[in-house]
Amino acid sequence: MSQPADFTPATTLKEVSRAATLQPLAADDSRIGDATLGAATVVVRRLQRRLILLADDPDLAVSPVSKFLVTGHFGCGKTTELGRLAHGVSDRLHPLHVNRDGGLPADADLTIALVWVCDALLRDFCDRRLSLNSDLVEEVARWCADTTGVAIDDAELKAALKGSYTARLGGSWADVWGLKLFARVISEITGSPQRRCGIAAALQCFGSEWVGKVNLLLEAARQTLRTAGLPGQVLIILDDLDRLSDTAARGLIGMQGPLLRDLAAPVVVTAPMGVVMVPTAPQQDWGDVFVLPLIRVTDRHCGEPQAEGLAELRGLVARRVDVDAVFDGAEVLDEMCDQSGGCIRDLMRLLDAAAAHAEVVGKTRIDDAAVACAVRDLRNDYKRLLLPERIFLPRLAAIHATRGNGVAGVADAAPDVIRQERALFADLLSSGAVLAYDDDEPWYDVHPVVQRIRGFQHAIDAHKNGTCKNGCHSGRTSSP
Repeated sequence: MSQPADFTPATTLKEVSRAATLQPLAADDSRIGDATLGAATVVVRRLQRRLILLADDPDLAVSPVSKFLVTGHFGCGKTTELGRLAHGVSDRLHPLHVNRDGGLPADADLTIALVWVCDALLRDFCDRRLSLNSDLVEEVARWCADTTGVAIDDAELKAALKGSYTARLGGSWADVWGLKLFARVISEITGSPQRRCGIAAALQCFGSEWVGKVNLLLEAARQTLRTAGLPGQVLIILDDLDRLSDTAARGLIGMQGPLLRDLAAPVVVTAPMGVVMVPTAPQQDWGDVFVLPLIRVTDRHCGEPQAEGLAELRGLVARRVDVDAVFDGAEVLDEMCDQSGGCIRDLMRLLDAAAAHAEVVGKTRIDDAAVACAVRDLRNDYKRLLLPERIFLPRLAAIHATRGNGVAGVADAAPDVIRQERALFADLLSSGAVLAYDDDEPWYDVHPVVQRIRGFQHAIDAHKNGTCKNGCHSGRTSSP
């Protein structure tokens, strides 16, 4: 998490990069206010309420209704909000936050992710000076190593534990020994894709038994935590899994859902936007799906600026920089907020880039020209994702015109055509070229900077004239 919690807003262009960090913020960071993420905060509070109810009912905590999916666009604040969630339930549950910063591969399946869960649990207990049943830890770790064919050299591992290593980790010799056993398995998993596939295949063959072994660790953790006077129910947060490949994510959410359902703990999993919003199968193995919406910057029906959303984004920027000192005028900030599409990550990218463009030409404030350069840079980043344009731009034009998925209803469409259309829409959502919003129902629009791609206006004209190709909707538009 980004620090410090007590943040001083930037007053010069040189300080803006520090203020515009893309890193998740700590739960008590002053850059976060109750209204900072608006509707996203409300969604996570609903999830928090569900988790607290689970903490009061141990039977529900190990049932399918205790498994939750969270999704949203890259940069909408998922990790920051989940950090606040963990903080908010910490008096009733014991959060265990596992993310890909710890080296979890992009093609990981559930069985691989559970290795990281075990490692995170042991590290957490070492940090807290708590000890698990050492015989059980070694049993589970050696079962994992034996099942996956990972060779364990006891003498080598014991040599690595001598001296300051055990003291630095803070746990007992037995705890750190178990941690090193899992670290050896993780080392082989991350060593090569081929070896990782072999390990995953081995764990999948014994998937139910592997989950059972992890459950033994979770039960031991519950007993230890309660003995220490702490909340006993472990909450597993598998974060950053929205960065998994679509194939891996669909496997974890769909095919491996029943396996995850048997895990004896509440679980929150982040998943790619396209995988959740365009599912290939019902998500019946999940207690609920929570979608973190973006901040709306335009009206769905008329396309005019949405004053409430722009004010929310202005407030977010004001928590990071001294607006009067850094911007040449309020309208400059408004333009930058509008071009972000309500995506906080892109707003920070625009802020950082605009400050850099202004500074390199000797200016002391961000002006219209600097924002225009930053928008151009972001536009070109997205443009490179949309090749070939003849495939993507007509579909994007239809999405912008209809605020829908951009495909006309065809009753007799072949199954393979339907699959292709759904896959294309999922890709556009996952890339961020198409942004998802929510009123009384989900609706979609094209990212404002993507609308500045030269070919996009030609695609809009073709759509209006009814000459749009590639199966996109060619009816009347409900907006500009």
